[in-house]
Amino acid sequence: MDGHELRVFLHEAIHASSSRAILRASENPSLVTPELRSALSDMDSLRAHLTTQMKREVKEGKLNATEQHYISYYLKNNHELVAGLGDNQGNYTAFLQRQTSVRGKESALRQLGKSIMRVLGMKPGARTGLTDVADALEDLLASGPNGSGLGKQAANRMAPEFTSGAMKGM
Repeated sequence: MDGHELRVFLHEAIHASSSRAILRASENPSLVTPELRSALSDMDSLRAHLTTQMKREVKEGKLNATEQHYISYYLKNNHELVAGLGDNQGNYTAFLQRQTSVRGKESALRQLGKSIMRVLGMKPGARTGLTDVADALEDLLASGPNGSGLGKQAANRMAPEFTSGAMKGM
């Protein structure tokens, strides 16, 4: 499997894991929990916010035509908003990292991650291996192309099992 096929696979695997909850909520909201409806509503707000930010970056010349194409595609609905993380065409995750959340307290990438966790039935404040990976990804993106790897988010908030003597140096 080459790089392109792997990106397509990841994009479609994310669709497979998230589409049932997203579809169920849109087809019959009474069949889903208030937490799921709230998470999807937050994702709708985030998409509207990011669409405005994307248009601003296009006007400022910060996005090229290819980036605009892919980011526009990912912002068209919640299915693509989530699945775009799998193939990251058009520097999508870097765009999300650059933007603030709707409330401006964190990156849009982190807000989206928290919403995805809520869609999957996880509590965003819980420390898991998944949140450690999200922290590491956010730090890596924030550090730029010459980044030094794990940054303050991951180092300060790692789950205890990842800070044991056996795991250090891995």
